[in-house]
Parts: sequence; C-alpha cells; structure tokens
Amino acid sequence: MISDYPTVVYGISMVDVTCTGVTRGDGLQRNQQRNWETVLQTFGLLTQPQIIQYPEKHYFTKNDNFIQSKVYNKIGTKHQFTIQMIRPETSMWIFAIGTEHTGVFGDNCDILHDVFNLVPVIPNLENTIELIPSVFQTRNKEFVNIQFFPQSTTV
Repeated sequence: MISDYPTVVYGISMVDVTCTGVTRGDGLQRNQQRNWETVLQTFGLLTQPQIIQYPEKHYFTKNDNFIQSKVYNKIGTKHQFTIQMIRPETSMWIFAIGTEHTGVFGDNCDILHDVFNLVPVIPNLENTIELIPSVFQTRNKEFVNIQFFPQSTTV
C-alpha cells in the first residue's frame, strides 16, 4: 500500500494535467495548473481528495515499447490503457489520489469514470493527442483520454 488511506486510485491522463503551482496570470503553466485543478475539483464532487502522487509526465515510445515506464510497472497490461491502443510518441501523466472513504469511486472506478466523462479541459498544452472536443473522455472508446484504476489492481 502506498498510503494509509483506505481508497487510492491511480489516474492516467493523456490530457496535460501538469501541476505547476502557477495560480495567477495566463500562459502555458497557468493553463496546465488549471487542468490539474479541474481534476481535483472533479474528484471533490465525490470526496475530499488527498494527493498521494502529483502528476508525473511519461512517454510511450516505439523504442522501449513502454516497458521502461513507471506507468507500465504500476498499471500492468490488463487494463484499458494497453500498449496496442497508445500510438508512438504519446505523452501521459500519472497521478494518485486517496480518500478516507471506501467505495466512493465505485467498483473499478465506474462512478469516477462517469463523473469525469465530458468535463471540459484546456487544450493545446503539452499533450500529444488532439482534443476535439476539449473534454475528458472516459466512455467513448474511440476517444478515451483519462482512466482510473484502484490501487489494489496495480500490485
């Protein structure tokens, strides 16, 4: 277990959710922070989120087949984000959120996926996917760009 919280989920986002700490002005870093704030606020619809791991940027490249990535080592190959569905040179962000309540995200994070589906985001940052429309997608299999996995499945 990575924390003392009874519920921890890993998130993998192909939308740039870099936590920059920039809370004033405009520009790339402010917009990256806005997307991260959107993640936290969306979690906040269900529970008081506790940040276990801030977003870390990872890459999938055709050279290492993703196996050298921390994401691969934490998530494994049995989930929706598989090597086959990620095109080469794709960037993604992995983070972990905990809560003091059990079951709040549903079985296999289904409630969390419902809440995040179609939440607006700021496009054209450092993500390598095209965001049309500019929203988190969790249900449309053709455009999935964020997924969540319970900690227990990442062992």
